[in-house]
Amino acid sequence: MKTNLRKVVAPTFVLVGLALLLSQSQLTAKQNIVQNGDFTSLSVWGWTYNFAVAEGYQNAAVGNSYGQVFGTLFQSLPTTPGQTYQLQFAMAGNLNFPDSAVLDVLWGGASVGSISWSPAGNNRQNLGWVWTDFYVTALTSSTELAFDNPNVGTENIPFLDAVTVEPVPEPSAASLLLLGSGALLYFARFRRA
Repeated sequence: MKTNLRKVVAPTFVLVGLALLLSQSQLTAKQNIVQNGDFTSLSVWGWTYNFAVAEGYQNAAVGNSYGQVFGTLFQSLPTTPGQTYQLQFAMAGNLNFPDSAVLDVLWGGASVGSISWSPAGNNRQNLGWVWTDFYVTALTSSTELAFDNPNVGTENIPFLDAVTVEPVPEPSAASLLLLGSGALLYFARFRRA
């Protein structure tokens, strides 16, 4: 029985390339550069106006504590210029205030976006945390991440929890080359058949 080499080699290239991509993404994943993103204390974070940690609450997004942002909350992060990062966090707000809470997000001093949370339909047992993520790119070796309450001085206080900033893995040249070669061989097989 004669085996067509292209039928064996092409799928092998594709599988090896995919395996390399997956293994590389697993190696670089879960490298959170934010310290104390679950707000177990006031340490590491800087703030303006006021900041508080609510501890011992079963209704936190993760764990049993979260931050309350009265003004601006910030942290300087070690970053790699040109690296893309995934910023994730959960936001809720003060149930005692009827309006939506708003939280402005800044990366390196530039606005990334605004997130809002409405008290409607939420209660003390379920704050209705809004999970959000952004993709941001570092320009310098140190980047400030900031969360700003535009309603500073009011009881409209956003809550913040589970803040993570993780590098987005980039595929290696070897895995892309193997994946591309396998795909070319695979599709060349169909053109000749």
